[in-house]
Amino acid sequence: MLVRHALVAALSWTLVACGGSPSTPATPSTPTDESPALSPASGANDDPAAASTQGGTASDNPGQPAKAAAPEPPPDPYANMPHPPDTDSGRFQLSADDVRAVVEAYRPHLRELCWTPRVNNGEKGPDTVRVAMQVEVSKEGQVRTAQASGGQPYEGLAGCVEEHAKRWHFPKAKQVSTLMFPVVFNRGESKLIRVE
Repeated sequence: MLVRHALVAALSWTLVACGGSPSTPATPSTPTDESPALSPASGANDDPAAASTQGGTASDNPGQPAKAAAPEPPPDPYANMPHPPDTDSGRFQLSADDVRAVVEAYRPHLRELCWTPRVNNGEKGPDTVRVAMQVEVSKEGQVRTAQASGGQPYEGLAGCVEEHAKRWHFPKAKQVSTLMFPVVFNRGESKLIRVE
């Protein structure tokens, strides 16, 4: 008899869970480890915190701010700039030869970023242009300040060279070096003509 009551109760729960109606009323019981609790048949969840974890959008959850995708910063044109080897000049201040070697190392990248885009954009101007540079270099070889002037009539050429030069690496020296030199661009290539 006890087995029959258990079988009828189990059958009643099965019918209720499937949307049917039991033929005999089932007695309510508390869920145990052997009989898991049944969720409401509609599947609705009144808990807003639980709803937010179920893939709701920002409009579904007015209490939470919308997460906008952060815009990606523009690529750094100087990220792949090759640097000459880290060396020590052994001198009190950098020499003209030290500067010439550094500018030659950066020349291809400088031409690619600053000169070629202006020539290819059809800007009219002379075949040869001079940009005057003044650069202050720390004892560790890092550029502390860089100023460029000239480059007319190619708009922005001096500013591009200046921005580029701020990232150059020079050899180490015993004191801060203040360097003045021109960089000459021509339609064939850009080159350093002398260091003052």
